[in-house]
Amino acid sequence: MTGPLNPLDYIDIIEEGGTRTNSVQSYSYLRDGLPAQIRVPVAPGRYTLRYVEEIEGRAPRILASQPLEVTDLTYALTAPETAMAGSTLSIGWTGPNAQGDYIDVIEAGATRTNSAAADDYLTANPLPLILPLTPGAYEIRYIAEGPEGRVVAMTRPLTVTPPMVTLTAPATLAPGAEFTVQWQGPANPRSWIDIVVPGNAEFSGELTYAYLDPASPQVTLYAPTEAGSYELRFVAEDMRMNRQVLARVPLSVAAGAVAPSDGK
Repeated sequence: MTGPLNPLDYIDIIEEGGTRTNSVQSYSYLRDGLPAQIRVPVAPGRYTLRYVEEIEGRAPRILASQPLEVTDLTYALTAPETAMAGSTLSIGWTGPNAQGDYIDVIEAGATRTNSAAADDYLTANPLPLILPLTPGAYEIRYIAEGPEGRVVAMTRPLTVTPPMVTLTAPATLAPGAEFTVQWQGPANPRSWIDIVVPGNAEFSGELTYAYLDPASPQVTLYAPTEAGSYELRFVAEDMRMNRQVLARVPLSVAAGAVAPSDGK
């Protein structure tokens, strides 16, 4: 553009026919550098691009304007229709990938753009999200961050199913023995398998633990050094740090028990 380039001058984008010079969400001060960069509204439609002169003590003046049509953009979300609670879901996406855009998982029918069960910025494609631990009807959404705020640009339904978990390990171990636990269930790197005293309902105080590697169906642990009765647990955690014990298996530690061969 050309113009007086006063320190307070700016360009803005307003809906077609708009005449106000305040409460316009999309604007950029020219003092920030030329050529000017301005964020286009998310909603398609007809707009006007304007040069607004602003001098302290005077009413703002529109010195130049031109029509601007904001066209629709193709959005896409690719993911399974169902997935297990607490599992990691890979979501493919198509969108503008503008600064602030993100994908979330939220209960079906929700309209808010905060406090979702799971969300993350578009750091990868597909984008991995850890699903909530509560089964039910949810939606995957592409949230576009525009000058007018956050806009739900696209949704697709997702059914989160109850978790199915199994733990397989020796029933009796020698004190301090190394052993392998085979597991099946919702795989995410925040979840873990631990050993606790029977009846422990807390998510602390474990005697030993190992985080899950989603790429491996097993973890290696060491039995407690004192003989007695214990529990092996599968503990799941989601992106909001909600935690649930999804499985418990009794474990006995006895002096003189035969150690598992090859640590298994």
